[in-house]
Amino acid sequence: MAFSNASGCNFHTVTINDVKGNQINNNYNQIIHQERKRTIYDEFYNIKLGAIHHLRDVYHENYPRRWDVGIREWWEEGRLRVNRTICTAEIHSDSSGSKFTVVSYNGPEANQAWEEDFRWSLQSRNAQNMQLFGLNRSNIPMLIFYNELMPLAYRWDQLHALGKFYFFSLARNLECNERELWMDFKHGNLIHGVEGPQNAVHFFSSYVNTPSSSIELLQHHVLWNYLSSFPLQKEFDIQVLYVLERSSRRWIDTNSRTIRPIISSARTRTIAIAVGGGVWRCLGKCFDSRAEMVDGKTRFTVVNDSEYFGFRLRSSTWEACAWLSQASSVFHKLSILPDEDLSQYELIRPNIQLSGQMVSSEITQQRRSTSPPIYLFVLPIYRSSSIPYFWSHSETGQTRIPRKMCKRLGLPTKLSVHIDSPFRYSWPTETYREIHRWQVLRGFDPRTTSFARYLGSPVYDIIHRKSSQFEELDADLDEGDLSLDLLFHDTDTQIEDLAISTKISSQEDRGYAMSRSFWSFLAAPFSYEAVEGSGIPGIVI
Repeated sequence: MAFSNASGCNFHTVTINDVKGNQINNNYNQIIHQERKRTIYDEFYNIKLGAIHHLRDVYHENYPRRWDVGIREWWEEGRLRVNRTICTAEIHSDSSGSKFTVVSYNGPEANQAWEEDFRWSLQSRNAQNMQLFGLNRSNIPMLIFYNELMPLAYRWDQLHALGKFYFFSLARNLECNERELWMDFKHGNLIHGVEGPQNAVHFFSSYVNTPSSSIELLQHHVLWNYLSSFPLQKEFDIQVLYVLERSSRRWIDTNSRTIRPIISSARTRTIAIAVGGGVWRCLGKCFDSRAEMVDGKTRFTVVNDSEYFGFRLRSSTWEACAWLSQASSVFHKLSILPDEDLSQYELIRPNIQLSGQMVSSEITQQRRSTSPPIYLFVLPIYRSSSIPYFWSHSETGQTRIPRKMCKRLGLPTKLSVHIDSPFRYSWPTETYREIHRWQVLRGFDPRTTSFARYLGSPVYDIIHRKSSQFEELDADLDEGDLSLDLLFHDTDTQIEDLAISTKISSQEDRGYAMSRSFWSFLAAPFSYEAVEGSGIPGIVI
């Protein structure tokens, strides 16, 4: 059979009947295949909707979320309008009997959300991430991932504080957040996956550099043994102590005033058992480093070419960790047994601020820039001294810059001091026991102050019950009287030298009793900065 004068023909499935003289019919069937260009979607199994057998729902979320009021509206505006469901399923075309994790999308922007997660799975195809097995592109598109997975968020509230700290570190190591961590029970590890349930907001920082992803670390005792096996490193132990302290702290209202950390009993608040020296941190850019000296002084190094001239020194929240790092030692020396109710002991943390202003004239700036290094030393508050702070060119503070030279260099010889109402904290007995246990696991003797000294914490002075004048105060003294007694005891000369410009006299005027010079300083630019030896690297409280 021939076709003449035919052009532009394109036959896919063709049936042609050729009728000739004797009515003999010849049927011609021809199938012409046209090759379709393969795409990236063809690299994965195309799973029919009917082949997916849902076993159990793992997670479901609805978008958009409706908020009557709240600050989250701006966040929700950027979210895709899609309902996303994650479930565990079997695939009937798979003969291995394996289980899979299926993510399905429904809503006005379902295809866009599906495409975003699909592209993520392509870029992140490795053993540390959810691995894509197949896909379905029906009206309700789906992504099918290998293995049965469960979001770590479902176990988050059951984790110990150290567990949350650790897995937060793991998430950062995998370049994700903790709600994107999934438990892979088949392989016994945690992996990075699509976004799962939202966890409660928490405050932990990441410091474990190369964490293991083993699922066994969800067990509390396994995690403790694993973390305690890390080589001794001061910053790491500070993070652990910080997590244990913050996760169980109880905040107590107080109207007292004090200039030094005090440990007292909640049952008999007229008795103090220990007094600390305080920890200082700097706000501002006048200083570029901070160091704790062996004798208890705190040294700040002046930035000679700084364009900022105002500075503030504040009593630090690290004082809470300083107390807990040596609490077992204090309890041991005072024969306070570990099976007692240790939650009755409270830390009264001072809230003090020193502020100063360097002269900003060109000539004083030039003198400072050409002089030897300049250091500001702040002495422990509770120790007797004629001057609680001084300037020096010596790294150890052995010599002081004379007053006349300070004026020549534009260094303030009198700092403004603001004392506000302190903070009062307590911790449950279990926290004290956990920190005791951590010291033992790290090779320290909790009966000594070796752990506190290793961390650079100032050592507390113990107030012996039978020998100290702190033991029994007048029964008529109220909470504020106790603190004032501790404030003025053997520090009469210090108060004058501290140049206290204001003093809080009542609860109502707290926060307002600042000198005019202090308020003028607040107008000057400053910034928070993590400084050397601050005790809490990278953490701003």
